[in-house]
Amino acid sequence: MYLRFFIFLSCSLLFTLNTYTQNLKVAYNASVGISKISYKEEVILDVYKNIGQPFRAEGYKIIKRGGETVFAYSHLRKKHWDNANKKITFIYDWGSYSCQYIQKGDSLYFNIQMVNTHPSDTFAGVGTRLVTTALGELPSNFKQGVHYNGNNIQSPAIVKAVCKNFQMVVENPDARNYAYAGLVSYGKNNGYSIATGNRPIGGITGFDQASELRLAPGKTAAMTLVVKFVKPGTSIEVVNAKLISDYRRERPQLIRWQDKRPIGSLFLASYSRDGKEKGNPRNWVFSPSFQKGKGEQKFIDFKKDLINYADRSISILKKMGAQGMITWDIEGQEFPHAITYIGAPELLEKMAPEMNKVIDDYFRRFSDAGFGTGICIRPDSVIINVKSGKVYHVAVKDPAYTLIRKIRYAQKRWGSTLFYVDSNVEPNGGPMPARIFEQVARACPDALVMPEHITLEYYRFTAPYREMRSNIFLVNEAVKSIYPNAFLVLNTADGINRKRMTDEALLELLKSSKEQGNIFLFRAWYSDQPIQDYIMRTMENKTNQKDGNR
Repeated sequence: MYLRFFIFLSCSLLFTLNTYTQNLKVAYNASVGISKISYKEEVILDVYKNIGQPFRAEGYKIIKRGGETVFAYSHLRKKHWDNANKKITFIYDWGSYSCQYIQKGDSLYFNIQMVNTHPSDTFAGVGTRLVTTALGELPSNFKQGVHYNGNNIQSPAIVKAVCKNFQMVVENPDARNYAYAGLVSYGKNNGYSIATGNRPIGGITGFDQASELRLAPGKTAAMTLVVKFVKPGTSIEVVNAKLISDYRRERPQLIRWQDKRPIGSLFLASYSRDGKEKGNPRNWVFSPSFQKGKGEQKFIDFKKDLINYADRSISILKKMGAQGMITWDIEGQEFPHAITYIGAPELLEKMAPEMNKVIDDYFRRFSDAGFGTGICIRPDSVIINVKSGKVYHVAVKDPAYTLIRKIRYAQKRWGSTLFYVDSNVEPNGGPMPARIFEQVARACPDALVMPEHITLEYYRFTAPYREMRSNIFLVNEAVKSIYPNAFLVLNTADGINRKRMTDEALLELLKSSKEQGNIFLFRAWYSDQPIQDYIMRTMENKTNQKDGNR
């Protein structure tokens, strides 16, 4: 019996080993290191047939002893090939750069070592094209001429090119190493450089200074980059399981909001140039009597109109089974875009004194009806020029403190828990660093924060705001692979495009979005059909956890 089992096991193992075919083939040359790469006989690099290009180091940065910063292009002095270890070493004016190639099945590892040979200057890094492949086709997940890279800072350094016969995945497998990994569009025949480094090469976008080295004279820095070839359809979770696990452990998800019922959006104002001429300078849309009223009666009617607006909205929130609402424009819309949204509740008395008198009753109406409340805030300061009457949004040194201050103000005054964050951008137009929202999440754990602009790491701390009219319904694969519980807040307003999809397709997308745990945001001051009906049909038969389970 044992003999038969041993023979069976031996045959099974032999069969398993024999059925695996190594599809990746790599050739080397003393002059260039890697000279040829093919996968399933499809050649994507052959430097002697002008298919792709070999290794190339580009710009570097050094910091001189006196503090002067120097940027220059790498000039090769000499090179050495170690055939036994498949290792090539390049000597440059700034130091040495060696790369050992190790093939493991259909994966190719680049073990890189940099040595600063300068006697006094600090080496800050260099950008390199390890090889430039010629894929022959535009990967189905790429756009022509666009460059793709990650750096293990705000997202794992994983870039995937989906081709017809294979996927090529580039990865920096060390979650604590911030050198970027990427595929940079370069050359003809859909050429993509397998790029890495601590300084940007031509085409790298969004370079983060945290990627730089500070390598003292005589010191060495090491890193690894790996290129994996897998069959189409293989998920990132499978291909890059270890890096994803390490990244998640280094940067755990903090958001714990369990209530996934819809949220209503309410707008109290809408900018119009002629508002002031009509006696309605802050352009309140809910109170036509405010434009015509006189004296104290004007403010009595204003409050009546606001409460009626609240009561109509409450009936819709109840019908929709909502968890709460977010109100935009409590300060009105006296000013045009891009300063329309003030997002400064503490300035309400100065900017809209008529609203300041009645807003507490407005929010209390919703709270008494069992709904959470929220407002729009911004991570900046508002400067009011008394003489001109103009308003300016001004960047602050500590946006996290500003957001926390505004959230706590709204929590203390109205018990608010829902916060849409408008214009969370840097001066260069990119999203603010995710660490700002980490501080907010730690200081205000009982608040649901919905930022307008995002990076992947925002999902650790927030429920990012996305719009259905931009054809977004789901948290993407890359985010879900790292944070399975990540979710977004999906604004459904104006999201139905009859030309783009059928009713059945729309309902399926909404269902998929709900199953991901996403929250639907809908207009709640009137019966906005048919989207409200679609949301209700999507949410039916779902057991929702209430506020106490957040």
